[in-house]
Amino acid sequence: EQNMEKTKLMNLLLEKLKEPCRKVLSLYSLNYPIKEIALEMGYSNPQSAKNRTKKCRESLRKLIVETPGIHNKVKSWI
Repeated sequence: EQNMEKTKLMNLLLEKLKEPCRKVLSLYSLNYPIKEIALEMGYSNPQSAKNRTKKCRESLRKLIVETPGIHNKVKSWI
């Protein structure tokens, strides 16, 4: 049940991100290597994918911190 709640919450947060970030974070969460993320996303090199992944993770973190009630809930799962 807690896993279902986590999944629902993460999907809600991901919906607030733009499509490229959703896709990058999805690939990242599936443990795709950075090189594969670059190919899948059409980036010119792995460094671009690494930079984009970092920015998207930061955007997600910011959403978690700034959304009332979410930060404590996510913190309790860690």
